[in-house]
Amino acid sequence: YIEVGATACQQGHTNLADQMFKAALGESERLGNTGAQHAAMLVNIASVCVQQKNYRKAETFYKMALATYCNTLGQHNEQVSSTLDSLAKLSLMQGKYGQAEQFYVRAQRTDERACNTNRKRLANRLRKLVYVYLKRSKYRQADEAMKSAQCLDSITEST
Repeated sequence: YIEVGATACQQGHTNLADQMFKAALGESERLGNTGAQHAAMLVNIASVCVQQKNYRKAETFYKMALATYCNTLGQHNEQVSSTLDSLAKLSLMQGKYGQAEQFYVRAQRTDERACNTNRKRLANRLRKLVYVYLKRSKYRQADEAMKSAQCLDSITEST
């Protein structure tokens, strides 16, 4: 189901992708799988919902995936921060800048607390946060975030 769903999604057949991912999700639930693989399926379904512009449904699936990742893998890992990033992007698409800010800040903190933090990824997330701060007229925070991103860039380039 997952492979067919991914192929259908890549080819723009979102209805078929949605059906395949939901079938995979149902099979996963039937087998009692509630871990990271199950959460990944929820993220796939949410992505299809975004393509279909069904943002409310996408948010529900992303939040379900986030809860599953947190329960299965803990609060501080790449899947959690990636899902928070997806929620932030979804919020931006809807003009919900306050909500996007909250998700980006939480994703940034998650990455900072993770043991295997990637400086380039932290800098990129800070730049996304700069955009949100500017949209919300939070110029001081935008300036601080940009300086932090530039600092991370210079550290990354020197290593």
